Amino acid sequence: MILSCKNCGARIVYNPGTGRLQCEYCDSSFDISEYNIKDDYKEEAPVHESKIYGGDINSDNMECMIYRCSACGAEISVNGVEASTFCVYCGSPNVIFSRVARLKKPQKILPFYLTKQHAEHLIRKKINSGFFIPNEIKNFHTEMIRGIYIPYYVTNVAYRDSAVVESEVGSGKTRHKTYSLRSGYCIFDHMTTDASTRLSDSLSVKLEPYNLTVLRDFNINYLTGFYSDISDVAPKEACRTAIDRSEHLFTDALLGSVRGSDKKIINHNPEYLVKDEPMKVMLPAWFLTFRYNDKPYTILVNGQTGKVIGGIPWDQKRFWAVFAILAVIISLIALPIIGSILDYESVRSSSSSIDKMIISMVFTIIAISVTGIKKLKKVLSSIRLTSEKALTRYVSKRQNGG
Repeated sequence: MILSCKNCGARIVYNPGTGRLQCEYCDSSFDISEYNIKDDYKEEAPVHESKIYGGDINSDNMECMIYRCSACGAEISVNGVEASTFCVYCGSPNVIFSRVARLKKPQKILPFYLTKQHAEHLIRKKINSGFFIPNEIKNFHTEMIRGIYIPYYVTNVAYRDSAVVESEVGSGKTRHKTYSLRSGYCIFDHMTTDASTRLSDSLSVKLEPYNLTVLRDFNINYLTGFYSDISDVAPKEACRTAIDRSEHLFTDALLGSVRGSDKKIINHNPEYLVKDEPMKVMLPAWFLTFRYNDKPYTILVNGQTGKVIGGIPWDQKRFWAVFAILAVIISLIALPIIGSILDYESVRSSSSSIDKMIISMVFTIIAISVTGIKKLKKVLSSIRLTSEKALTRYVSKRQNGG
């Protein structure tokens, strides 16, 4: 369904920069409340919902146009925009209309605060900051960026626990085990868990935090011009996930209050209570999906805060070339220092200098490797997370143009 301009009849979409609906043709703007769903939407689908379900549209439900990628099976709801000719998940051009669906409306929504231009700026800033990032990735096209509303559950959890913690204190011969008793009570308000099985929980957690104090009552007009994911997680499962996250946060704080090392809980008695029924909300994110060496990658931007997550592929040949050059340069600089430390009888002999040169290079390579290995592992982990097949299918399902 398309929302049309009251002045010229052209398509209007939600503008995150102004918080109003804006015409793409005459630039007229309207307040969200000026449009009534039943009166102001015009049919876009070949089959209207009322012909499928009969009767009036239930106020607790909304009509959605579902498009499906025939290559990867991803699905996405299209709201007031034309479906893309390619899938945002796998890059396939086989995106076709699937069906009209009646879905239960979320209770709240957090509209996009960041415009597409702002999201593009943040993505380019992240990409251009990497020396080893291939140039073909830096030159991505703006139309590849898609705004997607992700379904979440917001849950309030009360958590209480009493635990016996074992740890080790002291050093050497005086090192020994000690036992501590800890107990506490905590209320985790607004615990968010994504309601889509297609989006990795690890990835959705990295997108957080969202400021939920500015949530608004759901209005379908906020969806115009954007994609929206379809919720497929039951409230009961969302409660279980929220409880698990609460336990993890509580346990981290509990162990942090105990001195020593090798800390572990040997006995505890957790109690928890989900205070209210989970509230379904829609939260905004910008997606950029691209392919490199025939493999899809995705960068995500929090549509409210501008937080950017996602691993970017790197040019390995350039990396190792620079690594080798730096190793030689630093070795030459470190040579006099290491030479003064190493007390060889034949320190002035050429063979001794060669020995020191070799030792210096070995030390340098080890030092560079040790300091860089942790960062490299983190980058590779991020790349794996944002290029995994599940995410690729997720983004493909939400591929949208316009």
